[in-house]
Amino acid sequence: MRALRSALLAGLIAFAPAPVRAEGAVSGDRVKIGVLADMSTAMSGNYGTGSVTAARLAVEDFGATVLGKPIEIVSADHQSKPDVASTLARRWYDVEGVDMITDLGNSAVALGVQALATEKGRIALITGSGSTVITGAQCSPNGALWVIDTHALSRAIAKPLVESGEKTWFYVVADITLGKSFVADVTPVVTGGGGKVVGQVFHPLLSPDLSSQILQAQASGAGVIALFNVGGDAINAVKQASELPIEDVMTHGGRLRPDGRVIREVSLFRVKRPEESTGEWDVMQRVATLPGDEAFRPLDQSDCPLVKGKP
Repeated sequence: MRALRSALLAGLIAFAPAPVRAEGAVSGDRVKIGVLADMSTAMSGNYGTGSVTAARLAVEDFGATVLGKPIEIVSADHQSKPDVASTLARRWYDVEGVDMITDLGNSAVALGVQALATEKGRIALITGSGSTVITGAQCSPNGALWVIDTHALSRAIAKPLVESGEKTWFYVVADITLGKSFVADVTPVVTGGGGKVVGQVFHPLLSPDLSSQILQAQASGAGVIALFNVGGDAINAVKQASELPIEDVMTHGGRLRPDGRVIREVSLFRVKRPEESTGEWDVMQRVATLPGDEAFRPLDQSDCPLVKGKP
């Protein structure tokens, strides 16, 4: 929301010294800005109605007019569908006199609208997408990618991790333009630092259950499981990773708590008498089993600073 607000202020300032079109005029009797955001699917929590609020606050900060004309904000939901976004953008540009479209979360959406802005001689101010394709092979004189992109993220996040010794990576990737851009930008950083990508798995956008992908990543033994997804998918991945049961030779139905404590059942055994044993390794008998939640110190009694609510 803050990124869109600052970007929109910059966009409004850009209107002031120069007209939107070559002929020297905005599209009508007002400067019309369209906030085209995902308001109902994967990225609605990150952007959505918050982007509309940010745009209105930016106008309040800037002032009610630019180029001597009033500023108007309109908004719509692109549903993370490039065809829906392009249809809305074309109507805005052709019929409703929108001069600039902003937000454009979802890189495929951003690319489509940026191309349309170029065709129509309007502006696309992209604050909700980060694929380097937007400023690479499909760059436009009518578009601006305002916030972060996957190239910068790969240097800011992957490079320090590899240099600190995290050499094995597994990717869980949303099968969208942004996810593929992450893979393309992060992989050279990992391999260039002496690391190795041991595997990757793609998933569709809006995947409510990512447990199979997370299990595959965990089974790889990679030191880093990189989640190249967004919005609700990223939230689901992190949540489901923390809820998966631990199953191995000594642990059944265990789980890892935020304080680092693995919760597993604890059993009491007694050593069998020789006549009770049926083989070389048949030496103990289980007497009692205590559930992990009863055996270990409760999380609400922990003094670990990682626990929610602790200083």
